[in-house]
Amino acid sequence: MLKPRPGGGATPKEGNTMKNVKAGHAKPIVCLDAGHYGKYNRSPVVPAYYESVMNWALHNYLARELEARGIQVKKTRTTQAKDLELNARGKASAGCDLFISIHSNACDTESVDRPVAIYLVDDNCGAIDEQSRQVAALLAETVREIMQTNDPAKTYSKLASGDRDGDGKKNDDYYGVLYGCHQVGTAGIILEHSFHTNTRAAKWLMQDANLQALAKAEAATIAAWFDLDHAGSEKPAEPAPAPEKAPVKLDPAKSFHKYKAGVYKVQSSDGCLNLRAGAAADKQLIETMANGTKVRCYGYYTDAWLYVVSASGKAGFCHSAYLKKQ
Repeated sequence: MLKPRPGGGATPKEGNTMKNVKAGHAKPIVCLDAGHYGKYNRSPVVPAYYESVMNWALHNYLARELEARGIQVKKTRTTQAKDLELNARGKASAGCDLFISIHSNACDTESVDRPVAIYLVDDNCGAIDEQSRQVAALLAETVREIMQTNDPAKTYSKLASGDRDGDGKKNDDYYGVLYGCHQVGTAGIILEHSFHTNTRAAKWLMQDANLQALAKAEAATIAAWFDLDHAGSEKPAEPAPAPEKAPVKLDPAKSFHKYKAGVYKVQSSDGCLNLRAGAAADKQLIETMANGTKVRCYGYYTDAWLYVVSASGKAGFCHSAYLKKQ
């Protein structure tokens, strides 16, 4: 029988409505890893592009966006100039709820243009394997949507050829950072932001505004995966007291499928659609949205109702019959 790694089966503390967090955590903790250091992995088609430079900039923007949503951030690097051993970077996520190693990819064919997310191999050591697979699918689709890549997103895991941990089984991660994550019980992924061997992708990733847009979208996806109440990208202003109005209590979504994730447009014969606190027409009304309004689903749903975040940043349920996927 395999011995669970630290944190592999952790659950939120009692009364905590967040998902995918370890016991005792008052807020999610995300470890960000800027892949490579200095000026490394130069694009062969856009010589001004270096993967390491993009990784550093994007991981800083993403840290800022996550912190604005109340998520604690830990970084594997304090400086871009220093190289770090792969396994040590993964192990730096000890005590965290999620590890993300940020990269762009490369291949020998310029035409390839797609995001890739690599998740932990499934070795039946606890919840982190499924958590890793799930968040990989969500973030890969988010990157595809923001970058508008020519090819669909791809996710996979890869086994090492040998027995890395010496337990007599060939069920260890091939990639060093993910092997390190698995050793300390953290759900981890490598997130490749398309291929810098593709001219369009490399030029797109060199635009600072594009990196900031990626960071906002990725942070929103991560926040939704943790099921945080605050879905906005900026720190909220201090609200005026309103004790007479009780906060909306959302029902939990019962199911998840990565193919339901994406942007949807309201399309109703009535000209509008209600956002509700649960998957039923008698649930509390949160907001009414006009036709043409866009909402984002992260793959969560209950029966025919999708759990979405509206353009105004409010979360709730909409009936899928009145939503058209973009």
